[in-house]
Amino acid sequence: MTNKATKQELKEPDSLQVAFWKLVGYVSKNRKQVIIISVVLLVCIAAVFSWFIYSDRYEKAAQEKYRQAYDFDLKGGVRAGDHALKGYLDLTSTHPRSQVAKLAYYRLGGIYYQQGKYDESISTYEKFLKSSFSDPVLICLAHFGIGYASEAKKDYANALKAFEKAMSAYPGDRLAVIGNRNMARIYEQMNDIPKSLEHYRKALEKAKDPSQELFLKRKLAELG
Repeated sequence: MTNKATKQELKEPDSLQVAFWKLVGYVSKNRKQVIIISVVLLVCIAAVFSWFIYSDRYEKAAQEKYRQAYDFDLKGGVRAGDHALKGYLDLTSTHPRSQVAKLAYYRLGGIYYQQGKYDESISTYEKFLKSSFSDPVLICLAHFGIGYASEAKKDYANALKAFEKAMSAYPGDRLAVIGNRNMARIYEQMNDIPKSLEHYRKALEKAKDPSQELFLKRKLAELG
């Protein structure tokens, strides 16, 4: 076996050279079309590149707005809450397509609840749930938030629906305890004692914390 080229191979033109000269010939004959196609491709590449740069800057600006509002949110208190509220509202207005705008709606729901603005709390939690945010824990907590706001309005029917949705969104034991306690409390306020006992028992079955178990046993003893 040898690496030397045969006489026949030496006589035959190189396939790459053939392809190259064919391409040169095509470009020469179709120069106008090739120029147009090249310009279009360059414009498309520039547009995609520009979009990536814009998106990156857009998200970073949104994240900075969220960070500033969240810093106030963590401080607590009426004044800090007002600053946080303003910051989140500004974020959702100026950067509505950002990922953190979805979180801002969740935070707004909590602030409105603390301020006693229950309708606003419910509507912003609903905006969060419609934003396709994928974290099941936050989805569950948003439903809880709607439930608490509805309960504060004495809208017990919608409170129960919200607590049921919360447990469906994240059926873990810890949140199931909270959900069943919430539902038991609502039924108790509605004077539906059998239903209240049912959910207190369900909460006790999932409870792992001794203080929770003690509270639930006391409630069962009081109502039973």
